[in-house]
Amino acid sequence: MNIAQALSSGLLPSQNFLYTAIDDPEHNLFNWIASSVAILLMVMTGIAGIAAHRSTAQEQEGREKKKLWRVLLLLSAAAAILMIRLSSVFWEHLPELRFVQFPWRWMAILAVPYGYFLAAAAARRPCGGSGAWWCLPLL
Repeated sequence: MNIAQALSSGLLPSQNFLYTAIDDPEHNLFNWIASSVAILLMVMTGIAGIAAHRSTAQEQEGREKKKLWRVLLLLSAAAAILMIRLSSVFWEHLPELRFVQFPWRWMAILAVPYGYFLAAAAARRPCGGSGAWWCLPLL
């Protein structure tokens, strides 16, 4: 079995960076939707990361949380960079990375820091008994 055959037209990493267009309208529509979701996730991760950093900066014993925040910030940056065309050098030269096929799949990795940052920021906000949903704009 030759795994390289899985990389046919429309399935190449170079054709699936954020907002990349090719000659296939269905592919372009899907890529536009995935790209828009990825950008929204990047923005929301940034906002939640800033809010989480503010809450850990106010704590006295936040040393370990600050280290975790930095690691998750680095993971977020790496995931975001791997979704844009500037990272094509990595996709071409790191042999196994191209079998991920779609750079926008890094959204799944970006969702992990987003979840942590959102939870860390929400844990410090007094939201009352009605749930945390109305607190999200406070982030």
